[in-house]
Amino acid sequence: MNRGYESCRLFLAVKLSMQVKENLLQLKAAVPEYAGLKWTCEQNLHLTLRFIGDWPVAGLPVLISSVGKLRFKPLELEVKGLGLFKRAQQTILWAGFAEAALLQRLKTELDQLLESGCALPGEKGAYTPHITLARLKRTGASLPSQVELEKLRVQAQGQSFGKFSAAGFSLFKSELHPQGVRHTVIHDFPQNID
Repeated sequence: MNRGYESCRLFLAVKLSMQVKENLLQLKAAVPEYAGLKWTCEQNLHLTLRFIGDWPVAGLPVLISSVGKLRFKPLELEVKGLGLFKRAQQTILWAGFAEAALLQRLKTELDQLLESGCALPGEKGAYTPHITLARLKRTGASLPSQVELEKLRVQAQGQSFGKFSAAGFSLFKSELHPQGVRHTVIHDFPQNID
């Protein structure tokens, strides 16, 4: 991609505790291996607060300054239940949060700061706080695995995968590599209210 400037693909996200990650990764054993089913690797498990997309490297200081104005306390979160996003090309298995309303308010505040400080409009559509666990390419051959994911979702309804305290969130850069996607922290935003 050459747009006349160097850019990177960015998103804002909350890092998960190791215990929550381990609990979520145990779900992998409950679903048989199917062609087209790809699980998110441990280091890429996170809660996305806001997808930013391609952003000029030269504009990072403005972005960081705008997001840094957000005032927030530590987030006490519980990962709870599973859901499915069924899209035309794929089905996504995800874990949800008991504190969806709190996370939606935080997302709204982030959207306002990004719009006023960076002229970045809010994302379209409703925000569903979630952790992407697996992606399944939708084909005729994937029907058995779609059924397995639906069974898993029903079985885990209301199940807690753990609680954790998030003392902040991070700005991540997402890069495609031959081995898959790699997420790297560019900047941390710690809590700023006790």
